[in-house]
Amino acid sequence: MGVKQGKQQLEAEEVAVTFGLPQSNTEVADHIEHLNLAGKVRLFNAQDAISADLLDVKMALMPDGRSVPNIVDGNGSVMVKQTDREIRADKMHVVLAPISKSADDARDQRSIVSIGSGVGVESLDASGDVYVRDPANNLKVSRAKSLQCRMRGGKDLVATTILSDSPEIYARARFGDVAIHGHRIEINQDDQTVDVPGPGAAWMLTHEDFGGKKLSKAEPVRITWQDRMQFNSGRDYGVFEGKVRTKSETFAIACDRLRVYLGSAPVEPPKPKSNLFADVWLLRKIVSRLAEHQGRTIASPLMAQRKEPKSVVAEGSAMALSNTHAPKSMDGRPGRLTSRAMIRGEKIQVDMSEQQMSVPGKGDLLIEDYQFDTGRSPTNAGLRSRSGPLLSSARDSGPSQTLVQWENSMDYYVDSNLVVFDKNVTMRHLSGQETVLGRELAESMRMNAEALKRLERGRKATLSSGNLTLEFRMGEKKRSRGDDVTLMRATDLERLIAKQAVHLQDGTRSLMGEQLQYIASIDEIRLEGSDTLEARITDQDEMTQRLNMWRGPLLIWNRTTNRIEAPQATIRSSSR
Repeated sequence: MGVKQGKQQLEAEEVAVTFGLPQSNTEVADHIEHLNLAGKVRLFNAQDAISADLLDVKMALMPDGRSVPNIVDGNGSVMVKQTDREIRADKMHVVLAPISKSADDARDQRSIVSIGSGVGVESLDASGDVYVRDPANNLKVSRAKSLQCRMRGGKDLVATTILSDSPEIYARARFGDVAIHGHRIEINQDDQTVDVPGPGAAWMLTHEDFGGKKLSKAEPVRITWQDRMQFNSGRDYGVFEGKVRTKSETFAIACDRLRVYLGSAPVEPPKPKSNLFADVWLLRKIVSRLAEHQGRTIASPLMAQRKEPKSVVAEGSAMALSNTHAPKSMDGRPGRLTSRAMIRGEKIQVDMSEQQMSVPGKGDLLIEDYQFDTGRSPTNAGLRSRSGPLLSSARDSGPSQTLVQWENSMDYYVDSNLVVFDKNVTMRHLSGQETVLGRELAESMRMNAEALKRLERGRKATLSSGNLTLEFRMGEKKRSRGDDVTLMRATDLERLIAKQAVHLQDGTRSLMGEQLQYIASIDEIRLEGSDTLEARITDQDEMTQRLNMWRGPLLIWNRTTNRIEAPQATIRSSSR
């Protein structure tokens, strides 16, 4: 049967109405107490609709004598539709309460969610295969067992809880700018917080990776955690705890706890179309989009202003990893690993505004380089013997690995590609057959066992000093689509400066002094002594067992010609 009243229409196969007792003996029935609708129930007007297999409506008597809906229960394929917005569930429980009408409410009576005059949603509880789609605001909720919302004034969202069927299956919530997966997702507008108590994952786009490098185009970043996630809009920070992992195309962080601090983002012109990664960063206007009512966005203090990450702090066995791969093959397979940089410390701090990464305390940096000569195949990686760059690569004597360790701090200035290490710094360099190549690494380089055997003998060098500075060549400001850029590469080393009790052991040569400087462009090492100690270079010829020694205030070693200049120096030679 169907009932029509103005633009409002009701359709159902069965309609049962319960009336309240009459207030006078002259009336047969008074107000409506209960409506029970069954069989393809549909309530709709020009814009909105609600449908279900069963719909049960308990009415409340207002002081002015009107009957208005109080509790609405829907069962079986329940759907609420407002223009293009849809909420679907197996069951839905809606509690309505009287509200004071504003001028806007008085002019707009089209929403079915506010059934009747003067009432609005106080709470909504949807359960069983919950699905929400809101194209206008790019809001989507799926794989949820239940959705619970508490409202204020019939339209302003106070709190929302999204729950999945089990901890192993995450509910999926997409909030315009970010996607969050978790067993339980809690949003509290009054506290300006979003919580995921338990493991989960989040995705967002950023124009600056978590290593501080500015990107030519926005890239997606994925964050996973095991214990919990909390975001506080009022205080502009987010916390991820328990085996936290972040990953973008070329950069990753692993730690026990990750803190992300936000700041105001530059004002950008409006975009004609929004998508999941339309803006940067976490949870912008989540609540305002959930609380949109009848096509009007309700202002919300939660991320009311667009913000983006300004700094990140990784704590507890923190590790940052950046890698570069060769271009993809014709069949679409990922290219082999060409270089990698890994930073480890108890804490890693990244200031994205200043483009600076720091490790306060002891830590280590591993630089791996596997760039083969472009004119030769990986199986012929062994090239003619020569000294090569101080941090040589496969272009010279096969793959190389360089490990730097320090006790006090490391500061990496990303914008200038400069790294400074402080206190008791040691650097160990291996290349060719001296490198530590595991099966997984060899496979990532597309090298078989025979190819590894054909590598040159390579080099082994160690350096120790009070502090150390490495300056790398800057890459192109803009990169073509599909290219990768790592933090730092061995073949990009431009200059090395070591100070305080410097000792470099490179093959048969031993260098000792107060300051050592290596300049890659001329392949030259300058070694300086102090007021109390001369610079010293010793070299023992492996064939003749002759020991040569250079001593003086300044020694210059040209590694290309293998010539040592020693102005005002003493040169000694002895044989054994």
